[in-house]
Amino acid sequence: MDVAGSRIAGFHDKGPNHPCAALVSGGVHMLRRAVVDRIAATVCSIETDIFHDLARQELLAAHVAGDAYFLDIGLPEPLDQARRDGPRLIHRGGAFFDRDGTLNRGDRRLKI
Repeated sequence: MDVAGSRIAGFHDKGPNHPCAALVSGGVHMLRRAVVDRIAATVCSIETDIFHDLARQELLAAHVAGDAYFLDIGLPEPLDQARRDGPRLIHRGGAFFDRDGTLNRGDRRLKI
């Protein structure tokens, strides 16, 4: 992804030497109802079908978190690594959303 100031300027494939090679989407999206209404098909990829167009219109904000730790836990091996690394890396509280929209906070699970 390309970032210009506080906006996402575009998305593209990048090699390891690209200036934005270390940037990843954190996977947390806040959308206005008008954006949700743009989803015409039942099955779509919001990144491919919606976000590219919004970036061209300069409607996507970006926040670069610096040297923040990021690990994609979509596979068993990185999930195991996150379980090992987590206690050492967590310095303050946090909230975690499951893919089904459940907010996990401490010992409570809140469905949103």
